[in-house]
Amino acid sequence: FRRIPDPSPPAPSDRESSAYDDAVKFYVLAQQQLANSDAKNLPVLKPAPPLPAPRVSNQTREYLLDELHDSIQRCPGQKLNAEVQRQLAVYRQSEFDVVDGLRDLYRLNGTVRERTIILLALREVGTSQATSLIQEIASEPGNDAATLGPRAVRLLSSMGADTDRLSQLLTSSSTETRDSAAMELAGKELTATAVERLGELLKSDSWEAHHFVISAFTSDRLSKHARRKLELLIAALARLDKFEDEPQVGLSSRSPRSFVMCGYVTTLAHMLGADEIVHEQLSRANAGSIEYNVLAIASAMRKDKSARPALLEIARTEKNDDLRHMAVVGLQFVGNKQDLEFLRKLAMEDPYVLQVRADYKPHAIEVQFPVRSAAKQAIDVLSK
Repeated sequence: FRRIPDPSPPAPSDRESSAYDDAVKFYVLAQQQLANSDAKNLPVLKPAPPLPAPRVSNQTREYLLDELHDSIQRCPGQKLNAEVQRQLAVYRQSEFDVVDGLRDLYRLNGTVRERTIILLALREVGTSQATSLIQEIASEPGNDAATLGPRAVRLLSSMGADTDRLSQLLTSSSTETRDSAAMELAGKELTATAVERLGELLKSDSWEAHHFVISAFTSDRLSKHARRKLELLIAALARLDKFEDEPQVGLSSRSPRSFVMCGYVTTLAHMLGADEIVHEQLSRANAGSIEYNVLAIASAMRKDKSARPALLEIARTEKNDDLRHMAVVGLQFVGNKQDLEFLRKLAMEDPYVLQVRADYKPHAIEVQFPVRSAAKQAIDVLSK
């Protein structure tokens, strides 16, 4: 930012000065009349209407942003000092609320860097009003929403916002804000309200949104909402047909549909307090349906031996290779020695090939055989 050489903030424009001068003259005149006359004979003077807050000139704006940036750099993690608050008060010209001033600055839609500084300043202020403004910005970030929305969400989370406050952002008009809020809910203790709001996000046609929701459900440290979460997931499984079944960039050679489907299996297999609920839902599902297959694999991973016949059928006949892979993984938990011959055949002949980026060399592609690898692991486990 351009540094203003004059250490004092710029003066308001002529128009603004004139308006304030007129108001001052009115009150001075009234005071003189009261001092020199009998107060009983004076007409009642109505107070002047409040003057509109002056618009911020470009020079004032640059000055304030510069001072904010310097203050934050000097005092990270501390509240804004009194000097910065005094400088911000310039464009109110009266009693000033620092959060209101920062709101006005943000609404000018400056550069991403300028508005990021404003977000950092709000964090330094640290009041409930400042936190509410960060939430407001996260919900409706304005220009450059793809950058500033998630940035405000992460800032809100770092300030200790509870899951109800974060989940309110799941209704934002910004896709990036919604996805970022779902990400920040991962690993937290979800309230009933947060669970319902995440469930609404499962109605989205975005596979990324489904991925973030199932991550939050899987990592929830509470088990009391397990039944409701499972009901929401089962209802959403029917929507997986809307996702593309062709590979996309960033998913190796998996399709969005397979990627999310595997995520659902993992969530149902590891969600706290869901053992009986998964078994109950499996008994109600129609054999061969996507709900049945996903629940059967999840039940097997929870070491439910009754799921073994379903897993063998999925491993033999399922058209989705990733679901077949998950079924073979499940056989490690519920299979027996009678399955070894079938597993050896898979370990030698299964055709499913997956291409992934190799970690050891940039731009290198590594060819993997997931079903074969899972079959070999199952053989090692069941042979003992």
